[in-house]
Amino acid sequence: MMRKLFFILFILLILTTIKSNAQYFQNLSVGNGLSQPSVMAIGQDTLGRMWFGTREGLNVYDGGKIKYYKGEVDNGKDGKLWIGNSISSIVSENLVDGNKVYFISDFFLYAYDVQTELFCKIDNRGKVTAMTAYKGNILYAQRNNIFLYDLKTHKKSIYKILPESTSVNVIEVDRDNMYVGTTDGIIISPFGALWEEQYLLPGEDIYRIYEDSKHNLWIGTRMNGLYRRVNDRIEKIPLCPNGINGIIDPQIREFVEDDDGNIWFGTFMGLQKYDIKNHTYAAVNIP
Repeated sequence: MMRKLFFILFILLILTTIKSNAQYFQNLSVGNGLSQPSVMAIGQDTLGRMWFGTREGLNVYDGGKIKYYKGEVDNGKDGKLWIGNSISSIVSENLVDGNKVYFISDFFLYAYDVQTELFCKIDNRGKVTAMTAYKGNILYAQRNNIFLYDLKTHKKSIYKILPESTSVNVIEVDRDNMYVGTTDGIIISPFGALWEEQYLLPGEDIYRIYEDSKHNLWIGTRMNGLYRRVNDRIEKIPLCPNGINGIIDPQIREFVEDDDGNIWFGTFMGLQKYDIKNHTYAAVNIP
């Protein structure tokens, strides 16, 4: 769980190390070797190294130094490979093939092999906008289709076809459902197909979706604030500049839950925490 908390703080660009009681933060920046300050994605490989996707390259941090890859890279006997620059998503945990880091760069899906230190392109058709891990494989969105990439056979198959005009921003899964966040709301698709799909928040540009341990759904929009779904009831969290009774900024970027059940979430203006016991919000100040 602390690894997940580590994740959310890095997403905010200003946070790198957390001691859960003291809430101590240390900054990593371009001065430390980060290829670009806008961190858009993060993951962790089997060696414990942290991976950060920026708008100008894929960075790997071993606790001491940062190495980054962007544009055209050396790829062993295969020669050069273009891996692009703008990294929008990284998946590296809870996969069957634990030796690889998967990432979306310039709307193409790639993999990096931790053991061989080589890259490969998974899909050549482009327009990949979102991905997530699912039962030891990867689900990823390409235009209005959701594909399943089997990490054992290295083959892909169509998992779900969405309405033609659908533009997918994020995919999240739990035991029962697949949540597809789009530029026009959320599609909730049950895996067992025992009931029809649900559609939530039409017209909202959904940026992140997160289900906490109490099965509440936290929904971050690109520009229009934060929603929470509790027992099928959706509430919008008010905008509050001081961060005490609501969110400090309407651009919500990431979520994580700590060991006490508190929800930490990143906004464009900084980090906030929802206190589960007191039902209050607090902005986290960085010294």
